[in-house]
Amino acid sequence: MRLPIILLPLLLSACQTFHPSSQAAPASPPLSKFDIHAHPSVFSGSKLPNIDVIPPPEYRGPLAAYSIHTRYFDAGYNAVTTAATPGRYGAIVQLTTDTGQTITRFLTLFRTPLQVDWDGARMDLHAIFPTQLGISPDVSDRQRKDIGEFFKYTIQHAAQTFTNESNWQVAAMLAGLYEASHESGGGAASTKPYVAREGFAAVDQRWWFGLKQKTNTLGLPYQIYFPDDFQSDPTRPRPLLVFLHGSGEAGDGGPELAKLAKGGLPKLLAAHDGLPKDFPFIVLAPQLPPFENWSPYELVWLIDHLPADCPIACTRIYLTGLSLGGYGVWDTAIAFPNYFAAIAPIAGAGDPADVARIKDLPVWVFHGEKDHTIPVEEAHKMVDALEAIGAHPRLTVYPDAAHNSWNQAYRTPELYTWLLCHHR
Repeated sequence: MRLPIILLPLLLSACQTFHPSSQAAPASPPLSKFDIHAHPSVFSGSKLPNIDVIPPPEYRGPLAAYSIHTRYFDAGYNAVTTAATPGRYGAIVQLTTDTGQTITRFLTLFRTPLQVDWDGARMDLHAIFPTQLGISPDVSDRQRKDIGEFFKYTIQHAAQTFTNESNWQVAAMLAGLYEASHESGGGAASTKPYVAREGFAAVDQRWWFGLKQKTNTLGLPYQIYFPDDFQSDPTRPRPLLVFLHGSGEAGDGGPELAKLAKGGLPKLLAAHDGLPKDFPFIVLAPQLPPFENWSPYELVWLIDHLPADCPIACTRIYLTGLSLGGYGVWDTAIAFPNYFAAIAPIAGAGDPADVARIKDLPVWVFHGEKDHTIPVEEAHKMVDALEAIGAHPRLTVYPDAAHNSWNQAYRTPELYTWLLCHHR
């Protein structure tokens, strides 16, 4: 939890403008570092929540002038000014400086059917903790009431005061669970195996994809890298390699696109080092806004809407990514199993219960044996699940690598030869 000491949270309503003092201000931090969240994201009654804007802790001077504009929408994508019924809502928030720089945030909200008595509520939660903590499942089961109490107040606190990410995620969780509970038969026990593709996080991504389509707010900033011989034949369709970065490279485009070159494939492309001399791919490197996860639906939309001067061989579209991007590779391939010719997730994780959808998709997984951020067991789970249904994935585990296994993976010439062996 972040606790700003120098500056208290600045609460702004829609279209409110803050004017700086006459004192000269130091260079402002990027807008992407400003925490923008609903206060609260889970609410009761018809009044839609306000939006909090919290400057980053490192900022010491007066704020540059900026305005904030918020549009609210109900679950049916209708623009609203009040929350007439319980359920899911969304806020599209634009923060604009006096110099014209703008960022947009998409915040999920949830109106409860009744006012919640958090203090009087009792939650009984069975939790299985990571084995690395050394906590026995029997112990956590015996103390499930106390764990439930902790989780209850964590939900309440996150909805009210945590940062952007946890703030909207708790609303997305409750909205998704509420919708599933009110679908036909949603409250009844189901024998259908659960898969993450049908869980509240994926439901939230699909909902936002629809709203962004309606409001014309789709589109991620990106960089495109062309092969060295591109200008000699700029109309010839080329294989496309889509790269998904990790959480450290998130940003809002513009100057922040430079973050992409910090690691992974864009770093090698920018340095002209570590790749085969005849590297044939057009590389698309989109940038994810802070606090978000990769949306399969927005990624495929982006690829489908690349400009005409970027000629793509539609049967040779490949997907790779590292860390958070590794998660995105698995999720996107499973959501669109017939879209990509091959995938190469690195230091990520996916849903082994849903791999039947990609049984016939060529997969090469990379991971570090000493990865303590995303344990190598996650790679084995996915590979084992694929092999159990007759698929033939490849797995490379670097025995001395920690989380950063992508330096070795992207410097493997065979990876690119292997990708080109496959097409849809």
